Amino acid sequence: LLGILMAIIMPSFEKAGDRTKNSKLTADLKALDTAIGLYKLDKGAVPDNLEALEPDYINSGNTFTDATNTKLTYTPDTGKQSYQLKGKNTKNEEILSAGSTKTTS
Repeated sequence: LLGILMAIIMPSFEKAGDRTKNSKLTADLKALDTAIGLYKLDKGAVPDNLEALEPDYINSGNTFTDATNTKLTYTPDTGKQSYQLKGKNTKNEEILSAGSTKTTS
């Protein structure tokens, strides 16, 4: 009886963990989009890397990882006016931030 109950309950816990990881990814992408936008307003261009946002736009020491625990990918375009910021969700699908351009040069 206990085994049957565990078989029913365990998938629910796994799905909850996936939802939490995906929600954190979405929140991190939004926070970084905001920080990059503020940086661009102040400096006239997007940063070369995410570390340039520290400590004025994000707290120092943040490690922004996706739902697969891999570091987010940030690529500014050559003119430094746009960027791509992306990570993967728990299904290993690439998620592009809302502030990202669709293609980079």
